[in-house]
Amino acid sequence: MMRRLAVGLVLAAAAVPVQAADYSFDASELEPRAYEINGFLEGRYERLWLRSGAALLPLTFATPPSGDALDRGAAGVELGGTYRRNIFGLYARARRCRGRPDGVDPRVRLAGGRAARKPVGGP
Repeated sequence: MMRRLAVGLVLAAAAVPVQAADYSFDASELEPRAYEINGFLEGRYERLWLRSGAALLPLTFATPPSGDALDRGAAGVELGGTYRRNIFGLYARARRCRGRPDGVDPRVRLAGGRAARKPVGGP
């Protein structure tokens, strides 16, 4: 009985209309930044179930793993940034991968970069 009463009170409270305060957003109030930083972090775990009698097992692995399963994981980080000043801009992106099954070098690598100049407005 108490449980039904509690559920009824929760449903009644959820059904009450709520008036939100007036909110306005003006993009002109924001100051433009000269820089921008972005990126992502990725983690992955894989568990592969192996059939010991499969014909492709010796072709896939130089030394076949022991057991019925192969556990492997990988992690990666990528960071990028942009800096703009007057008509000039710089952009760079760096990447690091670790524990990848394809043997990727775990050092930080520059994935891309550029410097640019925007043309000044014409006549």
